[in-house]
Amino acid sequence: MKKKEKTQLSALSIVELKKKIIETEEAMTKELRDKETKQTKDVRGIKKMRQRIAIMKTIVRQKEVIHE
Repeated sequence: MKKKEKTQLSALSIVELKKKIIETEEAMTKELRDKETKQTKDVRGIKKMRQRIAIMKTIVRQKEVIHE
């Protein structure tokens, strides 16, 4: 993930980030299912999604700590 994308994510509110996390998790679940049935060729996409989710969760936690 590029630094520009991270700054765009950090500009979002906590609610918007949580929605994006849910959407990405659903997409990752679909990709995992497709991988198991040999319908996808982009295996690295799953890893990228997992990393993106981790970054978004980190940003959410940072914002929660700041607002406490």
